[in-house]
Amino acid sequence: MTVVTVVLRAVESGRCEAFVRCLVSVQSQEGVRIEHVIVDGGSSDGTLELLRTVPCRHPLVVVSEPDNGIYDAMNKGLRKARGTYVIFLNSDDFYHDRKGLRLSVDELERTGADFSYAPAIVINELGRFAASHPHISPNPQRIFTEMPFSHQAMLTRREVFARLGGFDLAYRSSSDYDFLLRMVFAGSRACRVPQAFVTFAMGGYSIQNIEKANREVAEIYSRLYSRACGEAFPESDALQAYLQKTLSPKMVKTLLPFVQATFGTTAQPQHDEAKMSPLEDFRRYLLPDQQVRSRLWRHLKVLCGLARHPILSGRYLLITRKLKGRVHDLRLKPVAYDELAHCVNRSQRTRIK
Repeated sequence: MTVVTVVLRAVESGRCEAFVRCLVSVQSQEGVRIEHVIVDGGSSDGTLELLRTVPCRHPLVVVSEPDNGIYDAMNKGLRKARGTYVIFLNSDDFYHDRKGLRLSVDELERTGADFSYAPAIVINELGRFAASHPHISPNPQRIFTEMPFSHQAMLTRREVFARLGGFDLAYRSSSDYDFLLRMVFAGSRACRVPQAFVTFAMGGYSIQNIEKANREVAEIYSRLYSRACGEAFPESDALQAYLQKTLSPKMVKTLLPFVQATFGTTAQPQHDEAKMSPLEDFRRYLLPDQQVRSRLWRHLKVLCGLARHPILSGRYLLITRKLKGRVHDLRLKPVAYDELAHCVNRSQRTRIK
């Protein structure tokens, strides 16, 4: 299989340690034959010299030249790839399980699926472990209203990329989501790997340019859903669908067969919800999917109970205000929840009953 990592000026941006950790995590993988393709955007700050500091058990393929953004670099990695399966690992991310790729390949071989997906551990913009991110416990039933899992946890057959033409360079931050939706509409089949094996850090281009990223997703929805449903889906409606994570029952009914063909499951229509008070909204954030098994968040049940405590709820609102200006408004609630969870853990009030 091929692991593709895109990197640009890791030394200059102070990400040497993260990049080396990424390289080591790939070289430490066991039970599978790997080639690691490094696509560098023409760095001249010593980034490529870091490759010599990592012992190589698996072969490295290095490309270093200017590119037209991350997805152009990822397409270059695809053209260099020779593995049956391809996965993309960003230079700030790493595999925390040495057998994660082997387990993914085994599941793909067993099922004959076109791509696999898995849970992930997520680090938010403040360097905290996220507790409310959808990629922690992927729900493919929500694929038409959000990116349900990260590309860092997806292995895909190389022939699928060749058939669908790789990533669309018209999108600067959402082309991976566009490609996933195109795979679903093309009838690709998926399999789930139950164990998280990758940790990825938020804070990339899409977070730094969140309004532009949202507009890109709206354009993707409008283009693909209009074609699939046979009627126009304006970008303004598509943007609201993405922000509110809801689609009309009629559209959901039309899209359900694609979900079933890819994931072997069906989704329930998601109706618009009435606006909640800050406290009720906070309580909703404390009710994530029960399949979450991250060691740090074993105490979620206790947190759910504490959410009804007026002091803790007040603390959440104070944290939200404190984060103003440091975190984008659209990210305030989940990041505030992550901060509150850390406060609870530090105060040792999370013992499981």
